[in-house]
Amino acid sequence: MKTLFGVLLLLFVAASVTLMVYKNPGYVLITREPYVLETSLAVFLLIAAAFFAILYFCVRLLVRIVRAPHSLTRWRQTRRTRKAREAFLNGLTQLFAGEWLKAEKQLVASLHATDSPFLGYLAAALAAQGQGDTDKRDQYLSQAHQHGGADTLATDLTQTQLQLLAGQNEQALATLTRVQASHPQQAHAMRLLIETYRRLRDWQNLARLLPEARRGRLLPDAELDALERSTQRELLNLPLPAGALDTLHRAWSEVSESARRHQDLILVYARQLIVQNAMDECTALLVTALERQWDERLVRLYGEARDTQPAAQLETAEEWLTRHGESPALLLTLGRLARRNQLTERARGYLEKSIALGATAEAHAELGLLFEEAGDSGSALRHYRQVLDLCRQRQQSVLSHQPRAALETSGTNDDGY
Repeated sequence: MKTLFGVLLLLFVAASVTLMVYKNPGYVLITREPYVLETSLAVFLLIAAAFFAILYFCVRLLVRIVRAPHSLTRWRQTRRTRKAREAFLNGLTQLFAGEWLKAEKQLVASLHATDSPFLGYLAAALAAQGQGDTDKRDQYLSQAHQHGGADTLATDLTQTQLQLLAGQNEQALATLTRVQASHPQQAHAMRLLIETYRRLRDWQNLARLLPEARRGRLLPDAELDALERSTQRELLNLPLPAGALDTLHRAWSEVSESARRHQDLILVYARQLIVQNAMDECTALLVTALERQWDERLVRLYGEARDTQPAAQLETAEEWLTRHGESPALLLTLGRLARRNQLTERARGYLEKSIALGATAEAHAELGLLFEEAGDSGSALRHYRQVLDLCRQRQQSVLSHQPRAALETSGTNDDGY
């Protein structure tokens, strides 16, 4: 519509000018001896317009010829930049598709013609990591450091994640130490540091870091709770020499109140109390925990603790039998406590019931000891053989499931880390 209006307007102006020229053509006379130019005004204007048009185009052509080398260079640079951008985008597409080699080629091809190759080097490092070429990965990361300017945070964090992926946990810790020096409160760096400490099994440093992670809400509460329990469990599981009860008490006091009520931690702490020969403290802890929540593992451990009052231990366990009913673990504990109280027949009855409900190597071993103490070596030997058979079956079961379990639990612990 605009074009049509413009054409009509142009035709109207041309017709008006033509009409004016027809009615009053004008007169132009230019003399310069020995030449004389005489013509109408309209023709003179047309000649002048043609002359200036030719002059303008000649000047433009001359300018273009003079500027041709510069224009050609700029055109080539624009073309190279466009191709580099296309190569970079194609490289990212191949990278996300898992085509590591193709991605690396495209990304490397984009580096020479881009104003900021920083992201290209980082992406190329990811592609090299995907191929398992850590040397080339480190070269790309070094180039990214050089092109990243003063702030190397993005490069360092990428390097840390790639090192963790490659299982280079010590190198990841060294990189994170450098990051912590310049960015002590960087959230993602702290998350990576938590993961690095967990992989290195550096439970002391991890325990010191978790309260700060909780204050900063760096991880979901459920994940932090599970990580705190696993960390405290590993700390409590650290081997202690005999006579280190005070050290054990200090370690337990550093566990949060909520975590101290968790059955897994109670189990580990109770085992350490047995190692430190704090039997009365161990049984008191187990009784309190079992009153709060029934756990067969704690029941079994209760039978292993040699309290100074074995009769009271047996009485407590028999009360549990009335309240909770028969179970292999409780009957095994009752058998142990009855044997410790020299109640042979009662111990035998408990142990045989435990085996009937679910044969365990521990129950057969206790029953073998009971028969050996009674002088019945044949029965004792039969139960000891049962212990060997059950241990052999357990070992074969573990070996047959080990490859699958290794795949399912690689890089994790009991709490999912």
